[in-house]
Amino acid sequence: MLIRNPGAAADHLASTATATATFTTTGTYERCCNRLKQWRGLATRYAKRAAIYRAEVVIAAIMIWLR
Repeated sequence: MLIRNPGAAADHLASTATATATFTTTGTYERCCNRLKQWRGLATRYAKRAAIYRAEVVIAAIMIWLR
């Protein structure tokens, strides 16, 4: 005989909420990366030094955020 777990419905709702939050965060991250890839200097990495490249990424992110 199969015995059902009375807390299974609550567990399912909790896991669904967690999955939704994870997918929302992942979608936001993916859209941000795709917008940053549209910047030619970032896509081809013209900067020789890591500090310069990071500054370009920060400036591009600020420009995207201000839109």
